[in-house]
Amino acid sequence: MKRVKSVWTIASIYVGTVIGAGFASGQEILLFFGLYNGYGVIGVIFATILFCGVGVLILDKVYSKNIMSFEDFILCYLNGRLIKLIQVIVTFFLVGSYVIMITGSGTILKEHFQYNPLKGIILMSLLCFFVFNYGTKGIARVNEIIVPIMLVIVIFVTVTIVIRFINHLDWRTIVNESNKLLLSFRNTSIIDIIALIIQVLWKGLIYVSYNTLITIVVISTIRPLILDRKSAVMGGAFGGVMLGLLAFLILSSLLIFWSNIYKLEIPMIAIASSLGENIKKAYSLLLLLAMFTTAIAAGHGGIMNICQLIKSPKPVVSAMICIFAIPLTLIGFKSLISVTYPFFGYLGFGFLALIILNPSSNK
Repeated sequence: MKRVKSVWTIASIYVGTVIGAGFASGQEILLFFGLYNGYGVIGVIFATILFCGVGVLILDKVYSKNIMSFEDFILCYLNGRLIKLIQVIVTFFLVGSYVIMITGSGTILKEHFQYNPLKGIILMSLLCFFVFNYGTKGIARVNEIIVPIMLVIVIFVTVTIVIRFINHLDWRTIVNESNKLLLSFRNTSIIDIIALIIQVLWKGLIYVSYNTLITIVVISTIRPLILDRKSAVMGGAFGGVMLGLLAFLILSSLLIFWSNIYKLEIPMIAIASSLGENIKKAYSLLLLLAMFTTAIAAGHGGIMNICQLIKSPKPVVSAMICIFAIPLTLIGFKSLISVTYPFFGYLGFGFLALIILNPSSNK
């Protein structure tokens, strides 16, 4: 029973860290995989394998090397003189990610709940500050509660959409679509198909690297929650499988509604609205929860790094981050994403290469 609890805690933290607004809204899945239509499934499968592998490798190292912080983790791979610089850069973008999430929460509250966005941002900041003061255990507890809710909402909406789509199909439609698919294969050269598959696999690799950095920062602090090595491995694998399953279900819904949603900013809200206003509200709540779990993950990582860099008490740093982030939300959700996320992806790709190519490093 203790191992089951440890595995679930680890997996829920992993899932809660990765499922931000972009994942839950369908925008990330659309851009990375949906643009390739049915071939996107190959990318999702590849990304799932990578999520499992990365999760297992990181957690195994955290447990076996008794890693307690991001600094401890990068010490396994990099020269000590580079660590402070990397910590400063990573901290900057973690705080940026935190600001993006609380900004997005204000946008969601305004557009879908007709709530004052500034009040929503302040409320989200207060909730984050409360969780920050409980440290890793607080983040674990929040994810243990919220991740199941997110899973239920995503699975209900996507499975309902798929079932309704199947129920509206008749054999004539299925035969016609199958013939079109076969014809498209016949008219496409083997070289073109291979090139397309390589593109999709590359997108899967980039997508995982895009999420690797924040995953490392958060998971490198959860050593006290890992019961044993088997729990670490199972937690990483289970978390990766859940991420892959959710990505596949969201992709399936996006492909069904493709002609109506491929230009939308939040396609899954439009899809959920086809099931009724209450389902739309429920999915809007999911986006808020996803933003919250990512906000506390990014904020916690940034705060821990700042505490190590300037040797300041955690409550003071937490208060400063939560207070000074509020004015930054005025920059706007889109503007913050366009500046922060591309660099996040490049930096994450570097760490992904270190982890995969040199898994046993102990520099």
